[in-house]
Amino acid sequence: MILSVLRRWLPLLLGLGTLPLLAQDATPVPTPEVTAEPPHITIWLPDALVGLESSNAQAELRRQIDLFTATMPGVTVDLRLKKVSDLGGIMSSLRSASSVAPGALPDLTLLRRQDVVTAARDGLIQSLENRVPSAFLVGLDNGLKLGQVNNQLYGIPYMLEFQQAVYRLSAADSQPLTGTYADILERGVPLAFPAGRVGTLSDVLYVQYLAAGGTLAGDGTLNLNPDALHSVLSFYETARRQSLVEASVINFPDASAYLPAFVDGQLDAAILPSTTYFQLRQSEPGLRAAGIPAENPGRSLMNGWMWVLVTSSPDEQAAALGLLDVLLRVEQQTALGQIVHMLPANRQALAGSLVARRDLELYTSLLENATLPLIDGDGGPLARALQEAFIAVVNGERSADEAVAALQNPPE
Repeated sequence: MILSVLRRWLPLLLGLGTLPLLAQDATPVPTPEVTAEPPHITIWLPDALVGLESSNAQAELRRQIDLFTATMPGVTVDLRLKKVSDLGGIMSSLRSASSVAPGALPDLTLLRRQDVVTAARDGLIQSLENRVPSAFLVGLDNGLKLGQVNNQLYGIPYMLEFQQAVYRLSAADSQPLTGTYADILERGVPLAFPAGRVGTLSDVLYVQYLAAGGTLAGDGTLNLNPDALHSVLSFYETARRQSLVEASVINFPDASAYLPAFVDGQLDAAILPSTTYFQLRQSEPGLRAAGIPAENPGRSLMNGWMWVLVTSSPDEQAAALGLLDVLLRVEQQTALGQIVHMLPANRQALAGSLVARRDLELYTSLLENATLPLIDGDGGPLARALQEAFIAVVNGERSADEAVAALQNPPE
């Protein structure tokens, strides 16, 4: 039995013994060289910044990109125009593609503050903390916080926009507005602003509350400061009595609701985005700008567009950051800012993009005292309560004293 088994396996065992010798005598097979494909960078551009009507902006961006690709043979850059909101917009596309089609994601895109915070929280974009050259951050100063989420850098500020007062000087009063409540009331300046925000505090009231001494808790919710709230509500109570602020402001979700009235001269003062101010000033050079009226003026709400990194590929990340090195240069930001009527985030580029010296002084001050937008969902229950208190006062349903007392002593 044993002999029969040996006879059956002996040839195979002898054959295995010759394998090392055969392997040593065989001619080596050369390993083919793997040539890496040059990176291809895909950028999603928001239509609100460089829409179809802004072909000059797209042409300027393409010119700047060509400066980069000229020094990077083989690297290609694809620009894709995307809606900011709604189905098919940048955020909805990031969410859907990240789970079902990651290959369709861009390497870079531009987001505003609300979306940077949301995208960071949802893990849709890459942290840039300690990953970008320090040169990217030089000159951003206080604007840097626009791209930070929980003290981590996720967005590099690019183009800024401020909410501000825009007004016309009358022949009888040629002195610029100081922006204090007393100044507004003494001059009798009617004011329109977007106070219609659902579920939280409107931007203007938020800035005014902070300027009067209101504060935020560590978790982003508002703290109740009765004195600060009384200051704000007393101003609106008096302004309503003098017919300077109409109850209709609670129906204005944004400046587009009253912009035609301002352009036609029916209003001589309104809270408008700085982008709109720069556009209007082309046909009406006499327009002036100031911070949002407040007990302690000089503050404004800062928002804007930030570059965010989406790709997780090291090669594509390196190429994308190389492109940003060109796009973030002072001369490039200045050129694009003038076309899109926005303020470059870099302080040196900002100075070069402004025509009037008075505007440089204003925006330098606003940048130093900038307030970030109150993100939807943040602010806590008090944000909604402050908004409701304002509505009650501007509608004449409650005095400032009554509205503050109601918040301090809520019904059980």
